[in-house]
Amino acid sequence: MDPETVARDVARDFADAWNRHDMGDLARLFDEDASFVNVAGMLMSGRDEIEHQHALAHAGPYRSSSLVTTLIDARVLAADVVVCHIRCEVSGDERRPGETRPTLLTFVMTPAAGDAWNIATGQNTPVTVPV
Repeated sequence: MDPETVARDVARDFADAWNRHDMGDLARLFDEDASFVNVAGMLMSGRDEIEHQHALAHAGPYRSSSLVTTLIDARVLAADVVVCHIRCEVSGDERRPGETRPTLLTFVMTPAAGDAWNIATGQNTPVTVPV
């Protein structure tokens, strides 16, 4: 298992689901009992809540947003655990017309069915310094 390939695939799939505004597909990247902290500090527990909260945001200010991801690093912590950092650039937030906002995603991933990996936990942090 190459941790960079695992992380790059998850980053690509996350951005793809975001850009299609398909929060069901986005949520399926997470374990059933995953947790996620968004840029506002909201802790979401479980895939259903992750989907619900993202769907609310995408029905609101993120309805026309787009996301670009760039893998920064990835490493194996154990045979079945990969941690990575992904730089994100979000544009199209209706509350910030014309702005692109950088964030930093941190994901801890574990193996899922087949060759796939799911996100066990994640955090999205606003970036205020260069990454």
